[in-house]
Amino acid sequence: MQATDRRHPKRQKIESAFTLIELLVVISIISILISILLPALSKARMASRTAVCLSQERQLGQIHYIYTQDYDGYIISHDGQWVRKLMGLYIYDNYNNAYAKIVKEQSIGRCPVREYSNEEYETMTGTRAWTLYGMNYVKLNTDNPYPGYPGHPDKFDDIPKPATTLFLTDSRATTADSYRLVNAAWSTAHPSLRHNEAGNVLFCDGHAATVPGYELSPGYWTNIWKVYK
Repeated sequence: MQATDRRHPKRQKIESAFTLIELLVVISIISILISILLPALSKARMASRTAVCLSQERQLGQIHYIYTQDYDGYIISHDGQWVRKLMGLYIYDNYNNAYAKIVKEQSIGRCPVREYSNEEYETMTGTRAWTLYGMNYVKLNTDNPYPGYPGHPDKFDDIPKPATTLFLTDSRATTADSYRLVNAAWSTAHPSLRHNEAGNVLFCDGHAATVPGYELSPGYWTNIWKVYK
């Protein structure tokens, strides 16, 4: 009996040590699984946000189409807050209500992917109702078409190749003007490539797609920017 009692504490120590090893093994396995799953979860999250952004761009395109029907086919002017104007006319009853919704991020006017904090955006753009989508400046509805290309269309029906012509895309939102405009040749209005080095684009026929950076990035004047090829 005494011999058994002397061995019992040792046996307890051995059993405790074995349990601790098991726990460490389980923790190691969990750590490995987390390291494997986190990148996949991050990619899935980005894919989800990209899909939301594409949906929002399509909705903006549908609203703008209604606008063109109400205004004799004319493309909305890029002057002022054109996204806010569209939403004020057709979703929120007026401009001020649209402003309030955008400030609270309860609208389709802001991409779910950010490059800066909300405070930084407000400082750069000078407004709490900044948007993250810019119109194809110079090529659409402007009095100063880019040199080397004939004129510009004022009406959607005048766009010769709407399925391949960029209407709006992700903007950088870094100045009071560029957050609502995009232009491959204008440094302060270069498009954003915040979707895994790509940008979401709404074309003039209403379809949206994720376009790789080499077709959107500064220095490349690719066909999607050109109304007249």
